[in-house]
Amino acid sequence: MSGNPVKDALFALLESERFAAMAAGGRYDQIALEAVSKCAGMVECAETRDATLETLATGVLHYILTKSGTPSRRKAVCGGVELDIAIPGTRELEKDPGSVLVIQVCCDCGQTAERLRRTGTVQPVRENIWILTQDCAGPFHYTISGKNATFPRMVTRLIRFAEAHRHDRLGMVP
Repeated sequence: MSGNPVKDALFALLESERFAAMAAGGRYDQIALEAVSKCAGMVECAETRDATLETLATGVLHYILTKSGTPSRRKAVCGGVELDIAIPGTRELEKDPGSVLVIQVCCDCGQTAERLRRTGTVQPVRENIWILTQDCAGPFHYTISGKNATFPRMVTRLIRFAEAHRHDRLGMVP
């Protein structure tokens, strides 16, 4: 137990046979959709809503990256900028930014523009910076939950990006 009830509930769900079968079948978009929708009800009040959704989204992304064998660096610092997820990692970001995807999870619309600006100082390829948010609109912004959630689509694009840049399968030969 992590001591975080949201995280504990999420990982109990993700460890179920149903989610293991979805992961084995490569249905990562379905994992994103179902995990967030099943756990989003745990948000008890508006004050904790953003933090709870960020915890859910980050947990689901970590699970999907692990199960898909996609190398990533999580909660990394590059050039003094905090990055939630870098695929495949920060060393590659310094060498070849065009082959690296940075995902920032930020539900506070007031902070999104600043996080995007700061991230752009280490990842100059703007289309390789994706923002996972709750309600904020913008290019390369994806929404975590709600009836028009785009998080599952982002997961599909993330897997395709990793495959296209040969960041899939942790360098293992198929």
